Amino acid sequence: MYDTSGTSGMSRLSRLDKNVIKAERLGGCIAVLIFVAITVVVALLSIHFDWPRWTRWIITVLAILTIISIPFEIFLSPKFTYKYWRYRISEHEVELQHGVFFKKHTLIPMARIQHIDTKQGPIQRHYGLYSVSMSTAAGSYEIPALNKETAQKVRKQISVFARITDEEL
Repeated sequence: MYDTSGTSGMSRLSRLDKNVIKAERLGGCIAVLIFVAITVVVALLSIHFDWPRWTRWIITVLAILTIISIPFEIFLSPKFTYKYWRYRISEHEVELQHGVFFKKHTLIPMARIQHIDTKQGPIQRHYGLYSVSMSTAAGSYEIPALNKETAQKVRKQISVFARITDEEL
């Protein structure tokens, strides 16, 4: 996992914390519930205000899409996130790899990193997870779902390699 010996950083690609599966499932459940609530409200409004018949067809299609998305949002996507999200930190760059069908491989040169943060949303907080985000002039990048200890080590290691002082963090 994390190599604290020497200055080479991580020698192989590391995984996210396994709790990412639970956190993503909870996020998927919340997203599906919000979409169902919106669909139900729009359906009730269309009945109450006697909207044209074609609007009911659109609502039906939305309901079917919601039902179809449930297995993906709650079961497949969280497992894919854990299985296919990898990162590596070395003296010269941060490497990010993720994606199932469309693979994305990002190399962020340490010399370009201007700012680094750890953050935690309510779902992540529930599962003890943190995200480490890095900013460059070209944009921002994130390593999601690390446990507290790993997130702090990753943040510190990147700041050392990028030579970011504590005042800049």
